[in-house]
Amino acid sequence: MWRVLVSARDLAFLSGMGNGENSILAVDSDGCALDAMEIKHRRCFTPAIIRTWGLESIADTVEWGSLRINLHSDWRGVNRFVALARLFRWLPTVVEDPKGVPLPRFAALDAWIAQGSALSEESSIARIAEVNEEDAFELKQVLAWTREVNRSVAELPPPPAFAAVACTLAKAVDRGLSVFVVSSATREAIRREWSEAGIADAVVAFFGQEDGSKTEILRRLVLRSGHASRLLMVGDAPGDLVAARAARTHFFPIIPGSENDSWTALRDTVLAVYPPAFPPAEWVDARQARFRRALPDVEAALAGGELSAAHAS
Repeated sequence: MWRVLVSARDLAFLSGMGNGENSILAVDSDGCALDAMEIKHRRCFTPAIIRTWGLESIADTVEWGSLRINLHSDWRGVNRFVALARLFRWLPTVVEDPKGVPLPRFAALDAWIAQGSALSEESSIARIAEVNEEDAFELKQVLAWTREVNRSVAELPPPPAFAAVACTLAKAVDRGLSVFVVSSATREAIRREWSEAGIADAVVAFFGQEDGSKTEILRRLVLRSGHASRLLMVGDAPGDLVAARAARTHFFPIIPGSENDSWTALRDTVLAVYPPAFPPAEWVDARQARFRRALPDVEAALAGGELSAAHAS
């Protein structure tokens, strides 16, 4: 039988949020509820990588790899620092002549990721204070990059919600579910963007990268709901499915490229019976099969296609 050990952090969360709801809808943000993934990676994340590490001479390759990892593979939606390290591991395999530009070092980034704490701007600052001068220099570049990303994201036009999101959240609330946003973006950005999109009023609380991994957050929400079957995670990335499985909760996929169809199916099919029931297993399995086909394994995604087709993918 699955058991949850309640930490002091969890107890503070539970006591600070009041009595638990019977059922919870946990929703990812970028690419799931908000049409924001593409523009953020094309105009913020990837250009900041190129500028921070001086990779202008191989900018097309960097952009192609970054978009394949973050948008078109099963690494979609992964924490920004983890995706950055994956890009840096891939670059030496395809860049034979860096044209005098040294490729980024990432040993300190890998070590920080491996040590297991929440990956955020705040924790990167703490890590810099702990490591040697060489590693600190590498991590300061990472810190400069993530700050530039945050600054440029804040300057983007407000991302719209997908058309069927508002009515689906309203139905969830009518069905007695409490809505929480669970994202790997920063909490401030999530709250601002949901407010600007006009869908924040349905939300009880926002959780971002500062609050731990999605699995950790979902497990704390399970404690609030009282049972894993009372929580439904909605996400557009395989990492959302992995987090839901780790927390033993239900999962419903928002399929990239079919977002409004997915939200409509959630509203008309899932929320017609949930809670407490769930649609037939055959229907759920078919949705998840479509989801997996839309996002191939990252190795296959990086091996497929031509680098020259970067802007066509």
